[in-house]
Amino acid sequence: MTRRWRFGPPLTALLLLLAAGAPPARSEPAAPSDAAVALDGLIGRATATCRDGPAPACIDLAWTFADGNGDGALDLAEVRALRATVAAWAAWKGAALPEQTRAGLALALWAADSVGLDKLVAAYDADGDGRLDRAEALADLRLDDRPLRALLADPAALDRAALQRRLNALLPRATPLPAPAPAPAGR
Repeated sequence: MTRRWRFGPPLTALLLLLAAGAPPARSEPAAPSDAAVALDGLIGRATATCRDGPAPACIDLAWTFADGNGDGALDLAEVRALRATVAAWAAWKGAALPEQTRAGLALALWAADSVGLDKLVAAYDADGDGRLDRAEALADLRLDDRPLRALLADPAALDRAALQRRLNALLPRATPLPAPAPAPAGR
């Protein structure tokens, strides 16, 4: 069974971290925040699940971490806290991270900051309650039981047309983004 999910930049950044796994041990700057240490612990605990297990299990770990009050949804305060935590962790671990991971995190954080977390939440909040449940937050990803890294690398797993519509609405341009290329045959 294939489920469709959509996710915004703060959750994307967390999922990138979980898919990449723990960085190699190196000397680190002193005094990371408690939130950064907690995220580092999550990454350590989740590495095997997110690398080898089914993507839904990895997403469950990320969601539980992001949902600070445990109500099953992310409100704007939780999304802001997640963004700050990911940024603090990236600053703490930056030198130890592979360049591709640093670039992905920087892009996700830049996108969140450029659009504004309030606009991102509103864009994904289908029922207008000011919170994102899992279905709202992850609706454009065709989630299946492959590991998260394989899923995120598969162009056919993302509903690019829906994402394009959302981005065009969030970032008005003189010229809309071009239509996504069709997925290769046989996928």
